[in-house]
Amino acid sequence: MSGCESCSSGSCSSCSNGRVRDLPPGMLQAYKLNSPRSDGFLVWIEVEHRPEGPRIARVSEEILSRIREVNEGSRVWGVIFGHSELRPLRRELFSYGIETLYEVHDKRLVGFEPEAYADCLAKIIIRTEAAAVLMGATRRGKELAPRTAARLEAGMEANCAGFGADGRDLDIEIGVQGRRCRAEYAHYPQFATVVPGALPLGKPDTGRTGTVIYWQYEGDDLKDIVPSEYRA
Repeated sequence: MSGCESCSSGSCSSCSNGRVRDLPPGMLQAYKLNSPRSDGFLVWIEVEHRPEGPRIARVSEEILSRIREVNEGSRVWGVIFGHSELRPLRRELFSYGIETLYEVHDKRLVGFEPEAYADCLAKIIIRTEAAAVLMGATRRGKELAPRTAARLEAGMEANCAGFGADGRDLDIEIGVQGRRCRAEYAHYPQFATVVPGALPLGKPDTGRTGTVIYWQYEGDDLKDIVPSEYRA
């Protein structure tokens, strides 16, 4: 008995080519192919380029701290862009809960190239099947998040005051006229940007370790760039 071989994207409930009708009766239910496989948290790690060297933006650490509080066993990925200067940041990122760190290596990506970042980020999200994608609501995050979400036709909430998790579902808190309301998503992945300083910074666990995966940028339309001075 054979099944559909037209895609490998996960849930057959979102089949766009109609091949799901060719599956044997009962196969969807038996193998849970009608349920999305998305799970886990993916965080874009923003890097501040300072004269004394690169450092992780505090809002990225705040987001990771909150994930440690609400996570119930799901995986945690981080994505960081740059080159050899990233190596000293790994231990700190692992200490805040990242299990697998994707390092996108290209000297031209040391600064900020939103189109290239969004292309890579979208591909990594597809690879990991992350259910939730989070980043800081900084100048760069506000530019990167909607570009990436649009590539995946995903829903996004901006300038969130906090978040929780119910299994793999993201529970977002949004400040509206001095009050807080909650947003729900229709499908995965779920995107959100978090206001810097809205979440407390947790204590790092220096005993944690993780895995680094090198991801090579495949584009060829970037000019050589010089990292600009960091601006919040």
